[in-house]
Order: sequence, then C-alpha cells, then structure tokens
Amino acid sequence: MRYGASVRELPLADRGGTTVPSPAGRTTNDRQTHAARRAGRFALVASIVLGAFVALVALFYFVSAHAVPGNSDGATVILEGQSMSTGHLTLNGWALSSDSFWMIDAVVYMFAVLAAGVHASLLNLGPALVGAAVVITGAGIVRADWRGAAGFAGMATVVALLALPAHALAFFFLQGAMHVGTTLLCLLAFVALRTGRFGWRWAVAVILFAAGAVSDLQTIALGVVPALLAGFVASQRCRDWRTGLPTSAAGAAGVVLAVVVREVAKAIGTFTLVSSAPRASASQMVDNVALAGNFVTKLFGLGPAAFETGGAPSFTDYAHGIALLLVVGGVILGVVSLIGGMAAGRDIAFDHPASWRLDDLLVLAFCGDLVVFFVLTQGDIPSDARYLTAGVIFGSILAARLVARLTVRLLDSRQAVARWATGLACVAATAIVGVLATGLVCNLTTTQPTRAYSQVGALLAAHGLHEGIGDYWSSSIVTVETNGGVCVRPVTLAADGRLVRYARESTSAWYLGQHFRFLVYNTLLPFGSVDETTAVATFGPAKRTYHVGSIEVLVWAHPFTVSAHGAS
Repeated sequence: MRYGASVRELPLADRGGTTVPSPAGRTTNDRQTHAARRAGRFALVASIVLGAFVALVALFYFVSAHAVPGNSDGATVILEGQSMSTGHLTLNGWALSSDSFWMIDAVVYMFAVLAAGVHASLLNLGPALVGAAVVITGAGIVRADWRGAAGFAGMATVVALLALPAHALAFFFLQGAMHVGTTLLCLLAFVALRTGRFGWRWAVAVILFAAGAVSDLQTIALGVVPALLAGFVASQRCRDWRTGLPTSAAGAAGVVLAVVVREVAKAIGTFTLVSSAPRASASQMVDNVALAGNFVTKLFGLGPAAFETGGAPSFTDYAHGIALLLVVGGVILGVVSLIGGMAAGRDIAFDHPASWRLDDLLVLAFCGDLVVFFVLTQGDIPSDARYLTAGVIFGSILAARLVARLTVRLLDSRQAVARWATGLACVAATAIVGVLATGLVCNLTTTQPTRAYSQVGALLAAHGLHEGIGDYWSSSIVTVETNGGVCVRPVTLAADGRLVRYARESTSAWYLGQHFRFLVYNTLLPFGSVDETTAVATFGPAKRTYHVGSIEVLVWAHPFTVSAHGAS
C-alpha cells in the first residue's frame, strides 16, 4: 500500500472485503447497503402509516358512536358480510338495489364477521375503517407530488378537513352504506392511473372500477366517467390522442369487466337487482343546484340549523368557514387548471408539471358527485346530503393540494414578506386545527344518540322472543344490535293486503322454513304499510303488545310463516 493513499484512491483488491464491480459501477456491498437502507425506510414509512391508520380508526369509531345511531341500511350490509362469511360469496338468494355494496363494504364486514362474528360495534367500526382508509389515501395523493414542508402541509390539510369533521359531515362520512367505500375505490383507482401509462397499475385501476361498478352504480359517476373524460383532457393538454388513451381505456375496461363479472355471477347464482333510487324531476334538478350550496355549508357546520349540530361551541364556525373556503378554492383552482391546460395545450398544472393528471381526475369526480346529487335528491330532505359526501372528500383533497402549492411558493420566495407570511400561515393553521379539534372534542363529550332498537332487542330477548318480522327500518338493525341473538326480518304489504317478505335488501333464506312469533314497527316512521291493522289482517289478533317509545311489538300465541317471494 502506498504511504498516504486514501481508501478511495486504492484499487478494489487492496481495500479489503469481497467486493466486485457491478455493471452499474456499484460494488456488491454498496448494493446491499443501499437495499438495506431502502428496506429500512420502507419499514419506517409502513410503521408510520399503520400507526396513523390505527389512530384514525380509534378516533373515527368514537366519533361515529356519538354521531350515528345506526339504521337498517348499515345493518343490512353487515348481514351481507355475514352471508358471505358462511360461503355465499355471490349472495345467492338476496334481492338488492343497485347500491348493493357487494364488493365494497360487504367485503369489509365479511372479514370482520369472520374475526368477531356479528356485533353491534360493527355499525361504527366498519365506517371507521373505511373513513380512516380514505384519509390515508387522500394524504398519499398529496404526498405523491410534494415532499418536505409542502407535502407535510398538504397531508395535514387532509387530516384537518376530514379527520376533524363537523357533526353533520361526521353523520354521513362515518355511517355505513353511504357510498364512502365507493369513493375510496375511486381514489385508489385514480392513484393507479397517475402515471398515465398501461401496466400493472392500470390493471389495478380497471379491477377497482369493475368492483365498484358491479356493487354501486355511483362508481360510474364518481370514477368511470371522470376517467373517460380525464383521458380526453390529457389528449387535449398534450395535443396527442395517445397520451390520454390509458386513462380513458381504464374506465371503459372497468365497465366491460363489471358486466363480465355480473354475468358470470348470474350463471353461478347471485343476487337479483330490484328498482334503484327514484330520480328527481327536471324542475327539482334545477332547484337542486341552489340546494347543493345550502347542504354543503351545513355539512361544514354552517348555515341554518336544519341538521343536527352536535355540541360544538359557536366559535368553531369560523374554523369550519375557513375549511369550506379552502375546499372551494381547491376546486376552483382545479377547474381553472383543467380548462386552461386544454386551451393552451399545457401538460402542467400551474407550477407543478407532474400533478395535473390527479388534479383533473379529482375535479371531474367532484363534478360527477354534483350530478349524482342533482339527479337523486328529491327535495329539501336532510338525509339527501349524503349524496354530497363524496364531493366533500374530493374537494378536501383538492384543497390540500392547493395548500401544498401555496407552501412551495412561499418557501421558494426569498423576500422577507414571504418569510413573515409563512410564519403567520403556520400560526393560523395551528389555530384553525386547534379550533376544529376543540369542536370535535365537544361533540364527543355530548350524550350519545339513543339506540332505541337496542332497547327493543333487549326486551325481546328477555321474553324469549328470538325470531320475528318487522318494517324495514325496524328489522335488520335489531338483528345487529343484539349481535344476532334476535333475528327480525323485513316485511311489506302485498297487493292482496297481506304482509309478505320485503323483497329488497333481504334474502329468501331468512323466510324459507322459518317460523316467527312477533312483529316490530315504528309508529313515527311508517314503512310498507306495516302496522297493527295489516298485521292482524294477515296473522290474526295478537296475544300481547309491548311499547318502547314509538316502537310497537306485537306478539302472537302461535308461530306463523311469511312468504319468501314477497314484494318490493
């Protein structure tokens, strides 16, 4: 060895070790070290993401328990999961609407039931799992295009807007069978289409679109059509039709695959589809344009108190107002970028050339959700605000991407004013998040909503009544609230004046060869003409009657059967 020579100057044979030059110029040890570092970084990131997911699930579970009393829509999807967990993967014998959630929420509940059985906690745990996945995915969409402070600011915005919701938004965001799982599938498909190329990611997007389309027709408006249009926009931006082909093809291929899956399932034996939700009239659609703005402000805890407001103090309105402005700003910026890029032939989104594909998909998905709201909303009915939940999610992610862009511009500026503005923005953002968190904590300290059907289930179990029927809103919810200990199956009035199976959101297996002893119905929520008059006309006089608030329970001395064919 030469005296004074550094290790870097020595030939490989004189440095020690068993290193061999690689084709890329790296030694074997260098490559192993690099691989170990990458594995370590991946493990660290995975641990952080998993920890954040678990924390969000815990938070959302308690928020859901304080905001959502539970109903038969959410309970029915849990029972779908129970049926799938017993091997009926195609839900043969079920009659479901176009939003069956077969390959979306029902899959989540299938695994949950396999792990713990049917349990009332799933009414809140299922939405908490899906909601946490939405927040993590939204943060990842921001992180995909920005690193450092800008990426952190964008991800924090997603968390602030979606993980600290106003009471009204939490009611829809953290409730089962509210199309949040459908929105999640569309977001994951958008991430897979981010590169704008064919490949395994493209195939994943196609599968996600197909799973959504065969389970919930809103996937067409929230994912498939936005992908078709985003491909056209990409071609216009780049002035090359081939640029947008993969994105548009993913949407089309997803629909084709969904049709194939549906036909194969029908050949094997699967659920039947019944009539979907009614559409609004042309005049009502026009009225819904103004109603959309009214409902969105209420989802953010603002405006006239037509929705439940929870227990948050009034000063939180300012923070929710700023959150709404951010969402509006993010959507407007995305629309301007899309239109400007098409007109000028620019494959950039203002100052970030790699982000326009995701921006376009999110903007078009937001518009697709507005179309869903205009078409399905029947009037000034608070429950129809659920059709705007997906739009709030898409808009919140666009707002986070707006914040990331602003952060980049502020940090890149060397002017003293920009530095001061950055500091003030950090202080203001911290204050806003603190106020939003305060409002959320106040909502969590309020009394949980009364779960009347849990009380009904307890009464029935105490009297040894375990098999019965009821109106739709009083059936599956009792079954789940009692952890499957008391089974109540939905009925409705048939044309001949008798109560029969409610052939919608139910399976024939619940009625074939089954004998029932009681009927449950809610006098404040009449549904399907199920009441004492129609019950007596069908089964004869009841022996005993119980009352739990507005809920009536009729008990017969003899068991009776119900037709499995039924009516919807």
